[in-house]
Amino acid sequence: MSRQVDQSELRNAQALTTMLFDAVNRIEYDDLSTLAQMHGWCEQLVAITGDGNAESRGPVGDKAVGMVRHLEALILGEVEDAAEEFRALGSSIAELLDLVCASGGGLEPAQLASAEDELLGVAETPDEAVPEPAVEASGPAEPLTAVSEPTPVEVSSADSPVESALATGSVEMNPEDATPSEATVPGYQSEPLRLNPNETEFVKGFAEEAREHIEAIETAVLEVERSPDASDKINDLFRPFHTIKGMAGFLNLRDVNSLTHEVETLLDQGRKGQRVINAPVIDLVFSVVDILKVQVSSIAAHLADPQGETVPQPPVSEMIDRLRGVVAGRIELSDRPAAAASGSGHLGENLVAEGVVPQAVVDHALQVQKKQPNRKTGEILIEMGVATPKQVSKAIRQQTQVSVQSSAAPVGGSTPSSFVGESSLRIDTAKLDALVDMVGELVIAQTQVGASQAVMSDPKLSRTVAHVTKIVRNVQEAGMAMRMVPIGSTFQKMARLVRDVSRKADKQVELTIAGEDTELDKNVIQQISDPLVHMVRNAVDHGVESSEARVAAGKDPVGHVHLAAYHQGGNIVIEISDDGKGLDPEQLIAKGIEKGLVQPGEELTDQQAYHLIFAPGFSTASQITDISGRGVGMDVVRRNLEQLRGRVDITSVKGQGTTFHIRLPLTLAIIDGMVVNIASERFIIPTITIEQALRPLPDQVFSVQQRGEMIQVRGQLIPLIQLGEMFGLTSHVDPCQSMVVIAVCDGQHVGLVVENLLGQQQVVIKSLGERFE
Repeated sequence: MSRQVDQSELRNAQALTTMLFDAVNRIEYDDLSTLAQMHGWCEQLVAITGDGNAESRGPVGDKAVGMVRHLEALILGEVEDAAEEFRALGSSIAELLDLVCASGGGLEPAQLASAEDELLGVAETPDEAVPEPAVEASGPAEPLTAVSEPTPVEVSSADSPVESALATGSVEMNPEDATPSEATVPGYQSEPLRLNPNETEFVKGFAEEAREHIEAIETAVLEVERSPDASDKINDLFRPFHTIKGMAGFLNLRDVNSLTHEVETLLDQGRKGQRVINAPVIDLVFSVVDILKVQVSSIAAHLADPQGETVPQPPVSEMIDRLRGVVAGRIELSDRPAAAASGSGHLGENLVAEGVVPQAVVDHALQVQKKQPNRKTGEILIEMGVATPKQVSKAIRQQTQVSVQSSAAPVGGSTPSSFVGESSLRIDTAKLDALVDMVGELVIAQTQVGASQAVMSDPKLSRTVAHVTKIVRNVQEAGMAMRMVPIGSTFQKMARLVRDVSRKADKQVELTIAGEDTELDKNVIQQISDPLVHMVRNAVDHGVESSEARVAAGKDPVGHVHLAAYHQGGNIVIEISDDGKGLDPEQLIAKGIEKGLVQPGEELTDQQAYHLIFAPGFSTASQITDISGRGVGMDVVRRNLEQLRGRVDITSVKGQGTTFHIRLPLTLAIIDGMVVNIASERFIIPTITIEQALRPLPDQVFSVQQRGEMIQVRGQLIPLIQLGEMFGLTSHVDPCQSMVVIAVCDGQHVGLVVENLLGQQQVVIKSLGERFE
């Protein structure tokens, strides 16, 4: 049975088929979210062409029914070769598109765009939820057939660009041959985000996993920049975006889903060889990542403390429209890095002009500030993780320069798994902290019991206590291990820092990383992040020379910065090294004399000269730049390391490079110490500071002007400190009749004179509380 085809039905059928064709050519066979949407579109096609039996359905309906079965088999995993089934589905959709076009003669692009908009509810991509198409209610629809039956249209492969493209496997969607609605789709319109209360746990899991995927993305972006022609690297970058998009689509997080979909399309052009993934494209992807970070952190913040029914989200319309323009070829990306801000009167404008954050992120921070007027914009951006305190301080200085028209004073300013399997469990950090506190109390109680005279005098009880001590030690190690996390994610953040700083400084610098699987207490990792940022930034800006200077010195024009972590003697060592110009002790001493840090004529060892860089306000930069040069930063490094009970050693060769060795305790909660006694008192010296202990010979001890004493150890003179005399416990004692502990303090060696070494003991570090401040 045939009839004159209703124009609205024809428009709907053609729009649905076009959307199916567009979708099948941009997704993979494992994109369950989009496959489910395509299944819905095919069912709508079946509804349009009639719900009767096969005889009355017509060729379009038969094809649609066949595709429904294809899709169901793919979604349910009922096929042996999913990739082959997906290719068969693509061929069927191509045939269907030709059949529908032949049935109606084809619609104009504007008409087709209008039909797609009507079906989608908004002028959006096929990732959005699709309401039922408008089908007239005047009885059941008849089968969709050709308008003029006696003259059927035969479509040869030559007349069908769709079929020929699929046959050759080279489907290209340029602006002329892309989806017909592309030229007429209006700008993206964001909608308020409301979370389904029944999906809270799913959304919480999404936020946690999305953070891991974002870290993987930042790592993969830099790998792609190094090897832009390596399709496997682009695939590694594509996958985490794809995973986030799928999860966001499932949870109806529309803005996240749309943003990741558009950047996917851009990367897909790179996978297919239609676009070179160059520096401007990488910059654009990083801007998307910054917005994505804020989207995820806002969702997590709302789950922790809901403020109203809707979740605050950064505006993404401008970025999505920009991505679409780049994909379609309407927007050309510039190869110039962001120019330095000239000093706007607004913090956000300065940060955007510097290329620190996209405008959408600043807009979101301002929206958050309206709801929380007591918080500052810079503070919000730092909390979001999209700007560092130094970047915000710099922008504030520029803001001040505009407002007061004067110079501002210097202001101090392992790839994660993509899923959590049965072998792992997410635990709230507060619970871990409580466990470690209890373990600390247990260690204290065990130490008190072990030191009891009753235990020492009873051999049987002493053996029992020794066994308990071993168990407590095992429990303590297990508790500590639960707080240990790999340092790899912190190291990977430095990779982007090196890239951004080197581009801004117009240098070529590569970062290599080793030991990223090394585990460290999570609190230590949090506190070491800022010192690492300062030191890596200095290595790129101060250490590594320009390409021209390196070539003139006979070096590779590309500088290298190496970041490594490893365990050594119960501590962790982090190395930051570069192959730059190295430190010049004479220049450092001259600068120290100029700053009043060194007295003229004073002799310093190279190590003492190197440690001058940690003095506040000390800088050897010839001019202040927007990267560094104000002499702030390294004193912050030293202060943070002291809070972590760590130390830093420096080795440098002029003209060859510099290496910083940071030594840190594995955990902040419980430390190993050496117990020493002076008179009737016992003291504990952290083992991380101890190099050796010895009983000196008389010819090793020297007196300086009958006042101070020095000990010579391996050709080095070290000052002796009489701890008993210092604390008023004893008078002066002969070092040769006592023990001397050689320790390191602020980069300098000291000899501590004690009576005896009593042994090693674990010490719990606890605050005395506010009343003792």
